[in-house]
Amino acid sequence: MNIYTPTILDIGTGSGIWAVQMALEFPRSQVLGIDLAAPISTMGPPNCRFKTYDVNQGLDGLGMTFDVVHIRCVDQGVRSQVDLISTVAKVMRPGGIFLSIGGSSAVCDEQDGLITAEAEDEPGFSWAAKLLRINERIVQRRSPGIVDVPKMFQNLKKIDCWEECGGNKVRVALSPWENDERERSVGEMMRSNLYGFADAIRPVLQLEGYHPKDVDLWISNALDELRRQERHLYVNFFFSWAIKR
Repeated sequence: MNIYTPTILDIGTGSGIWAVQMALEFPRSQVLGIDLAAPISTMGPPNCRFKTYDVNQGLDGLGMTFDVVHIRCVDQGVRSQVDLISTVAKVMRPGGIFLSIGGSSAVCDEQDGLITAEAEDEPGFSWAAKLLRINERIVQRRSPGIVDVPKMFQNLKKIDCWEECGGNKVRVALSPWENDERERSVGEMMRSNLYGFADAIRPVLQLEGYHPKDVDLWISNALDELRRQERHLYVNFFFSWAIKR
């Protein structure tokens, strides 16, 4: 008797943690995680494996079709979001589930208004927003697809192969000031990530020609702003899903 083996593809697997968790939760499945760079850790159960792979080259080279495809924060390395969706759809089985998450670095206030002030003396100015905005401009020059992060749900609907699809936007605090324990925990993780980001972005900004003293000032003030939590700042994450017809 043939036993059906579900297959799961994790695009942009990063550390590989999502793929490993899926393999542990569904031990009868086969899970494949792919990324432009090799995952930090390839230790996982026997039904989980990893491959260095460029999704821009198509997915036919994997020689597999999939019941679930999960995409997480890959827009920086993708030439076209619409082409990505079309590529994924070709290797999905009928009834297969498409899952996507992408995060925007555009900082918003408590009313979900985009913070665009460039100078310290402008109303609503934020050092953290300024730092993330400068980084986004640098990334956008090299990876224009980054601007498509909020458009995944709209682009899903452009591909006529889905039985149904949906999308949602979730606002996430950049510091742990929320009353809800879970949201406060997420805020602490976001702030911790931004601390690490600040260290990583320093040499990038200097290579882009920004004066080291300006860079030091921006980073110092942004981190101080996050520590003091006087500004309630947010970024948005965009979730999309679809079921293959």
